[in-house]
Amino acid sequence: APQDTGAPTLSIQSSSRIISAESVPDGTRIVGLLPNGAFDPKFGFNGYIVVSDRAVDSVLLESDGSIMLVGNDLTHLTSNGTLDTSFGGEETGEVALPGRAYAAAIQTDNRIVVAVSDGSMGPVVQRYNSDGTIDYGYGSGALPLGATGVFGAAYLYGETPGAIAIDNMGRAVIGLAVDVAGGQAF
Repeated sequence: APQDTGAPTLSIQSSSRIISAESVPDGTRIVGLLPNGAFDPKFGFNGYIVVSDRAVDSVLLESDGSIMLVGNDLTHLTSNGTLDTSFGGEETGEVALPGRAYAAAIQTDNRIVVAVSDGSMGPVVQRYNSDGTIDYGYGSGALPLGATGVFGAAYLYGETPGAIAIDNMGRAVIGLAVDVAGGQAF
């Protein structure tokens, strides 16, 4: 069953169309809204789709209007809400992540940067190419002691990623939540 993140997530496309995701009992409902707030009849079935058995923590929008859903995996939708089966290489439209995504962003070249943790290896940042394959050239290649490793990753060595932003040079900037005197600072 999907994990309820507590609050819906949304993004606004350059056309001012709003894409929102919210947990429902059987998965996550993805809603397309027109700028005036009405359901977009060109999106999904009368303005929405339900992605079964999947938690969605982030909705990212690509420059071509397509949609990336981020949670325990990456799921790619076309701009009208249909599954993009060319993404991921196995005609499923999705790529499993090595853990739960804390944060994600799309770079200007449409590569996807995701901060994940599975609870045992510690947080890592991975980058995926626009087709859903891992960018093996990303990251330092360094592994924390005892880790088996995740290819194409940069390790954060125990810090919790809170946000990813892309700067004006296309680089990923990672915001970290760190423990400071018994509390967390960002």
